[in-house]
Amino acid sequence: MKLAARTATLTTSATMAFSARAAELARSGRRIVSLAAGEPDFATPGHIVEAMVEAARGGATRYPPALGLPALREAVAKTASARYRVPIDGGQVVVTPGAKLALWAAFQVLIDPGDEVLVPTPCWVSYAPQIAHAGGRMIPVPMAPEDGFRLDVERLRRALTDRTVAIVINLPNNPTGAMASDEAMRALGELALERDLWIVSDDIYAELRFVAGPYPSPLRERPELAERVVVIDGLSKSHAMTGWRVGYAIAPKRLVPALGGLIGQTATGVTTFVQHGAIAALEGDDTFLAGWVASYRRRSERVVTRMRELGLTVARPEGAFYALIDVTPCLQGEDDLAWATRLLDQAGVAVVPGSAFAAPGHVRLSYACGDETLEEGLDRIADFLRG
Repeated sequence: MKLAARTATLTTSATMAFSARAAELARSGRRIVSLAAGEPDFATPGHIVEAMVEAARGGATRYPPALGLPALREAVAKTASARYRVPIDGGQVVVTPGAKLALWAAFQVLIDPGDEVLVPTPCWVSYAPQIAHAGGRMIPVPMAPEDGFRLDVERLRRALTDRTVAIVINLPNNPTGAMASDEAMRALGELALERDLWIVSDDIYAELRFVAGPYPSPLRERPELAERVVVIDGLSKSHAMTGWRVGYAIAPKRLVPALGGLIGQTATGVTTFVQHGAIAALEGDDTFLAGWVASYRRRSERVVTRMRELGLTVARPEGAFYALIDVTPCLQGEDDLAWATRLLDQAGVAVVPGSAFAAPGHVRLSYACGDETLEEGLDRIADFLRG
């Protein structure tokens, strides 16, 4: 029996694949240092857990509204209004089981077969398969490594065709940690208005920035873009809630029924008592975040220093918790997948091949781990390269 053709677009995430391989080796008794997965090593703050448990005990165990609890949608809108400095209301918010599903729903709503979507690269592994699943084609637009892979709107402009319908941005970027200037955001906004394009802004790492100042966003720079920007966000990274699966899309109201319809016909919605925890996350104390960001920044500096001591090129991250390392000088007639596999098998260190992020010849290292784990991993990489 044949499978539907659309299944060919849905490949296994390289990040999850390497994490799974590392876990398999660990179960066999080996000491594996995993620097692969993008999952905070911090625990979900206690007040969030308590709010979720209290809600469950209080009976919040029924079906959720497909769009999300009204109180959570309003909490998201309030937070977003402050970040982007534009008025956003709860009617623009669709709560989803993880930000990944919000992104998938947005592509399903915005893309027709044959449409092209520009994506600055290196980029997150799921953009291409999700765009393809919607019938579209991702057009990778390489950013300059000598500029730290920061967003260059002129490169995007040169990649435009008559089939282009949208541009995806992700700041800070996964896998590079790169940010963008306010000038770039203004230029991006002008391009979207000029060419009648959607902007899909993946802001999942927005709170994990190492640079001062307001969050750079086309919405903040050009509020008139509100009718053509879809923001994707969630609580996995900012509040260490990866397993809670709470994401959301912030979109023009005309898109909300379609987005909500997709969620309602697939996942039904986010677990009701989990949404109460999410409300506590957005409305409660967030002073913990400064300490987390300081830890990530310190670790990023450690990674950059150690890699450069080994003679490897790495762009200095400006946020998130990843570093993209150029391992081209280390390749022994192999590609980055083979090199990363050899590092895992021989040194017991899991990283993710850069080809998964449209960055061949590189690997992504996650420093969302404890300091001791990171140091052990860096030591093992150094021994591996010298050995």
